[in-house]
This record gives sequence, structure tokens and C-alpha cells, in this order.
Amino acid sequence: MGVRDMKKLHYAAGLLLIIGLIYIGYTFFLDEKIKADQEHVIMALGDSLTYGVGDRHEEGYVGQLEKISESESSNKNYKINNYGIPGQESEGVIKQLANPTISEKVNEADYIILFIGTNDLRTSLGGDFQTINQAAIKKGKKDYLDNVDDILKSIRMVDHDVPFIVVGLYNPFPNDDRLDEILDDWNHDLKETVSNYSSITFVPTDDLFQDKTKKDYFSDSLHLNDKGYRLIANRISEEI
Repeated sequence: MGVRDMKKLHYAAGLLLIIGLIYIGYTFFLDEKIKADQEHVIMALGDSLTYGVGDRHEEGYVGQLEKISESESSNKNYKINNYGIPGQESEGVIKQLANPTISEKVNEADYIILFIGTNDLRTSLGGDFQTINQAAIKKGKKDYLDNVDDILKSIRMVDHDVPFIVVGLYNPFPNDDRLDEILDDWNHDLKETVSNYSSITFVPTDDLFQDKTKKDYFSDSLHLNDKGYRLIANRISEEI
């Protein structure tokens, strides 16, 4: 084989190598693009229960949802932006959405989850869930539902179509029949408020903890542990 033939061979081999590298790079880029296209961005709004207080792994239901999406048996892929703030009431979510940075995230979301109201309820019950004052409870519920309605309107003004999940409240004291009645009333009216909007689903949670040993699912008197949050994550995942 002559020198000229060797040069041609080296040139051909180099060309094939370059083509191969381009192909591998394009394939990687395409795979990443497909993954990105399949990824669902979720915006989670709420209080300490969205933030994940009580979970020893500091994940809450948000982290549990991500775990579900990462499991081999799941065809779902979630990227969740967690905007839960411990201690927040429904009025706080309205203030969050007035922030242009937060409002812009609504446009980027494929799903929105709202889990708010536990602190509204606690305030109307004297801060300890034990003070039963019917006038305070009635006013607290009205203010809460008005705020939820404002939240839903605010989000619909930014994005008319984004699917939305509103998570119902649970009773942190499942053996308290008086609190059960109050929770049933708040959840009933919350569901009615949600039903006025399209593409918004009400997801109940109170039934998840009925007839269960509290210490197995709660980290303290109010907040859930990882096992409790997993129940909520599984329930939400069924709707996404």
C-alpha cells in the first residue's frame, strides 16, 4: 500500500470517527431532550405540611412524590418546586402569588398543588384546636374559603388551563368527634369552592388517618412523619 493510499485510509478513519462522535453526541442530546419533554414541573404551595415538617428525611409529601416518579415501575417524571412555608395561612399564599417571581413559576408549571388551611383552622380554634367558639369558627371558615377562591382566581388569571390539585384537610386528633364535625364542614365547603373551577381536583386526606394508630403516622400532635406523608403522596399521585 502506497503513501497516498495510507493517507486516504487515515482520512477515512478520521472521518468515520468524527461522524461517530457527532452521532453519539446527537443521540445523547436527543435522549436528554426527550427526558426533559417528559418531565412534569409541579408547583407546590402551602404551609409546613407542604414544606415537610415532621419527616425525618425532610422530604414531606413533595419528596415522596418525587420518589414515586423515580421508581422503576413509574412512567411519571416529576420536578417539584416546593413553596411551602411553615406557619403559613391561606392569606399568605395570596401574598406569595402577588410576587412576580412566584407568579412566573405558575406559567412554568404543568401541575399545581395547594395544601393550605390547617393553620387557618387552628387560629379559629384558639390556636390549640381545643377552643370551640362557633362564631370564630364560622368567621374563620368564611375568611379561609374567600382566600382559597382568591388563590384559584389569581392562578387562573395567569394560566387558564394548568391542572390543579387542592388537598383537603385532615383531623390531627382523630378521636375528637367535635373536631371531626368541624373538619367535615370545612372540607365539604372547600370541595364546593373547588367545584366552581375547571381542571381543578379536590383530593381528600381525612379518611387516610381514620382508624389508624396516631403515633405510627404523626411526628407530633399536628405534623405527619414520613409514613404519613407517604399516604398523602400516594393519594395525590393517583390524580396526576
